[in-house]
Amino acid sequence: MTEVVSSTRTDSGACLHIRVNPGQSCEGNVAAHPERWERTYRKVRVPEDAAFLHFCAEVTGAEWHEPVRVFADRGEGPEIIFSAGPGDGSATATDWSEFFVDVSPFRGMTVILGFFGANANGAEDHRTDLFVDDVHLCDKERNRIEVPQLEVRPPDGRLKTQTEAQIRSLRGSYAADRREVAESLVRIGLPARAMVEAAAMAEDPATRLGAREILEVLNELDFRLTDQERAENAAPDSTR
Repeated sequence: MTEVVSSTRTDSGACLHIRVNPGQSCEGNVAAHPERWERTYRKVRVPEDAAFLHFCAEVTGAEWHEPVRVFADRGEGPEIIFSAGPGDGSATATDWSEFFVDVSPFRGMTVILGFFGANANGAEDHRTDLFVDDVHLCDKERNRIEVPQLEVRPPDGRLKTQTEAQIRSLRGSYAADRREVAESLVRIGLPARAMVEAAAMAEDPATRLGAREILEVLNELDFRLTDQERAENAAPDSTR
């Protein structure tokens, strides 16, 4: 379970809460099973002067705590770049602590960057509550860097027509068809997602239901970067 809760370290009024429950075992290899991660993330263009990802975290749970983990995906699949928390069988909670994660390898890249929790072996004693607050990028002097939000513009012309056609096809579609539709929408990009989100609040029940189902698939597919972003990340750059 991933949610926003009001118990925070700062005065922001809300923080991230990730609960790691029994079940969904990663079979002792967390890195090999990203499909079983309880995660939250965003796509971000890492500034050239970025050095660290800053955050504060609190970890509580059962006998064996799972740590707060940070992952990045530059287009080659998610990689774990940091983990913090007990995970030692001590049943000792970790109070709010400050962390700095090295993100310098991703300077100038568009990456998926996020937090996740996972149950290494699925056992009951790995139940953990992870709280994360005050997340931002900072430079090597640890000064905060503002990162602009990716802009979402409504599609026009051909892209708008394609997106509307895909949304109409959602009505009564089977699961396999929904995934095919979602993959088409991913290729259109963020503007298509904005239209699907709007369709999820449509007056027509069939359209509303179909759009909500497709958003679930999009949330899975959005875990990947676009072909263009992968190519840009893979391009040689002597300044990185």
